[in-house]
Amino acid sequence: MMFLLLAIVGLISYYVYKSIKPPPPIPLPENVSKKSLRVKLSDGRHIAYRELGCPKDEAKHKIIIIHGYANSKEVDLYTTQEMIDEFKIYFLFFDRAGHGESDPNPSRTLKTDTYDIEELADKLQLGPKFHVLGMSLGAYPVYGCLKYIPHSYYVYKSIKPPPPIPLPENVSKKSLRVKLSDGRHIAYRELGCPKDEAKHKIIIIHGYANSKEVDLYTTQEMIDEFKIYFLFFDRAGHGESDPNPSRTLKTDTYDIEELADKLQLGPKFHVLGMSLGAYPVYGCLKYIPHSCYQDIIAGYGNWEFDPTELSNPFTDTNKGSVHMWCALDDKQILRDVLVYICDKLPWIKFHEVPRVGHWIIHEKHHFEAITKAACTE
Repeated sequence: MMFLLLAIVGLISYYVYKSIKPPPPIPLPENVSKKSLRVKLSDGRHIAYRELGCPKDEAKHKIIIIHGYANSKEVDLYTTQEMIDEFKIYFLFFDRAGHGESDPNPSRTLKTDTYDIEELADKLQLGPKFHVLGMSLGAYPVYGCLKYIPHSYYVYKSIKPPPPIPLPENVSKKSLRVKLSDGRHIAYRELGCPKDEAKHKIIIIHGYANSKEVDLYTTQEMIDEFKIYFLFFDRAGHGESDPNPSRTLKTDTYDIEELADKLQLGPKFHVLGMSLGAYPVYGCLKYIPHSCYQDIIAGYGNWEFDPTELSNPFTDTNKGSVHMWCALDDKQILRDVLVYICDKLPWIKFHEVPRVGHWIIHEKHHFEAITKAACTE
């Protein structure tokens, strides 16, 4: 499972992924062809990908998109058919290890993420030249490309915001129980959009002296807009759920995992802990190994190299470039940090964009400018 942890006024929501089946397709505007497939890597894992735009063998520009935190290959990017036709662009989106349809990598690091990209490109026969565009937290593997596979690549970096995480409403509801592997039963209540139609699935963990019948207020409009499915459940010994005499943080965590599996929630859902109900979220971080927490470990852990000491991998005979786009109203990525990196690495082309924040790549004209900058070199 994969989880995203958020803390907002006593509520903690934890975004979960499991490599079971693909997330619901998110339509991209004006795309040409698209399909979702998987390639088998040399270590036996599978990486899922999605192609978009000009046919690969006709493309003049091939761009690999690396999605951000708690996202997938289904990320929305806005482009036009005119730009695809003008520059003959082929886009390759893929699920990083443990995201979406891609198998998890228990030994995942910056280096393994980098070699996943290299092997994916080799398996799909992208040829000797392509761009790599990293979005938000997905930008860190770009540094890995510069360090570990600098030969023959155009490396290209950008930014992207995390997806918005909306909150609940009350529509249809029913209360049922599932039988766990140890024979106990967990009671639950469903709410909102039908599960098989939902784009967002949210598990609500109730607080102290409460139950699955806890009231949360939202609007039908929000449910319809975001296609949200809510799952409330009674923790062990609460409401209609059987008690667990051996109950611990670990058992509560595995109850959540098994409940999600029994109800076939699929590869992606949120966990939102309310007040005392927040503690199992920490259990998810500890006991469910394939979580978005690995993004933090790989992205912000030990890289084994100093990114400010990278050498320019490109020469007159091996042409290519690195671009860094800085949205001046970005509250997540500090301009001073990017300026410092570019001062140390003057061969990076630095772009400052005023009056735009971390959502820069989701704004059509900015994404077109970023793409055209790559395609016109």
